Amino acid sequence: MRPTTTLFVLLLVISLSTAGADAQGQVEGHITDASSGEGLPGVVVQLRGTAIGGSTDIDGHYALTRVPAGSYTLEAALIGYRS
Repeated sequence: MRPTTTLFVLLLVISLSTAGADAQGQVEGHITDASSGEGLPGVVVQLRGTAIGGSTDIDGHYALTRVPAGSYTLEAALIGYRS
């Protein structure tokens, strides 16, 4: 059994508008393997405590849209890696 590797969030860009009570934005970024630096496809990305989530593309990029303004904890999970 191979040792568990840690996910590394290389880039996290939070772009949330502050205009109005119904302000929405986008959370996007790139998830890579901490050892190799390669982008990881198929990582499940979710804002903790919400139903907002998605997964990374073949290069490890993701974008979560229609995110209400606020503070969130981003969770990333992939089999064989620690969250």
